[in-house]
Amino acid sequence: MTSSKESLQAWLQHNNHKAFWVTKPENVFWLTGFSGSFGAVLVPKKGPLTLISDSRYKEVAEKLCVQQNLNFQLFDEHLKISQKDLASESSLTISELKFWRKKLKAKLSPQKNILEQLRRVKTSQEIKIIQSAQAHVDQILPEFVKKVLQKGVTEAEAAFKLEIDLRDNGLYGLSFDPIVAFGKNSALPHHHPNNTKLKDNTNILIDCGIKSQGYCTDMTRNFAYGKLSAEYQNKYDLLLKAQEETLKQVKSGVSPKKLDLFCRDKLGDQAKFFTHSLGHGVGLEIHETPGLSSKYKAQSGFPSKLQTNEIITIEPGLYFPGKFGIRIEDLVVVKEEGGEVLSKMKKPLSPLICK
Repeated sequence: MTSSKESLQAWLQHNNHKAFWVTKPENVFWLTGFSGSFGAVLVPKKGPLTLISDSRYKEVAEKLCVQQNLNFQLFDEHLKISQKDLASESSLTISELKFWRKKLKAKLSPQKNILEQLRRVKTSQEIKIIQSAQAHVDQILPEFVKKVLQKGVTEAEAAFKLEIDLRDNGLYGLSFDPIVAFGKNSALPHHHPNNTKLKDNTNILIDCGIKSQGYCTDMTRNFAYGKLSAEYQNKYDLLLKAQEETLKQVKSGVSPKKLDLFCRDKLGDQAKFFTHSLGHGVGLEIHETPGLSSKYKAQSGFPSKLQTNEIITIEPGLYFPGKFGIRIEDLVVVKEEGGEVLSKMKKPLSPLICK
């Protein structure tokens, strides 16, 4: 499989750029493995990359560069580069762009999401890291449900305790702050846990993910504390069927837009309550390209369809304001013959009754 360095250098050659200036932390890490709070990478069209960092990371960066066959340059007032016409990331702010143009005495030409597109396809090692991290979430969450989701606990308390369990004594970070939503709060797709207390006969939505070696996971499950209404169960069953039917459609060569539309079609007249996109890419960032949306438009020069070894989410939801919301989310590796679901935790409500 083509390395991150090779894929970016191939892009430089194809697009007639002499070098790429990289500062976004996720991209610096992807290219070099460096994860300090300050770092930049100069990627020439040919030859070794140069990692730049300050004196705080000198020892670490120099050791890494020896291991990775990279050049190292210390960032100071004498920073110099030979290339004067550089491609750069579009994520640079205006002030950052001005700073680097002055510091490098070079022309920087922002290029939209080039490295993010190149990061779409994951290596076998990246997949193993994410798979192992997701297995940890699958193991933690059922025990958390039994232990913590009891009458009177607040969403905020539950979310805090879930974070502690997910981090596992500091072995993992968080992809994002966990979402724990009781009852009508679950109708808010990005609800922030508050002091709402868990009551009898209440639905629960939990959306969580962890970071391992820089890589994210993402999964959403729903639980019942007591007996839920027939209306909730009917909506849940409809959404679960649509989600699982959509999972069967995942494979390389499929259009993200068509997947989104397929799922909405399966929801029928309830699709109007599905108010966000079907899913998104996952990797060093929790939301990566491609977006699985009916409005998805491929970036010029890059594949418009799913590629083998991309990692995506399939997460349709139904939201009924003032009543309840349901979202069912799985983490999936795209394969030629189909999708490999990494999130193994069961989804039907019946085996997961808390009370």
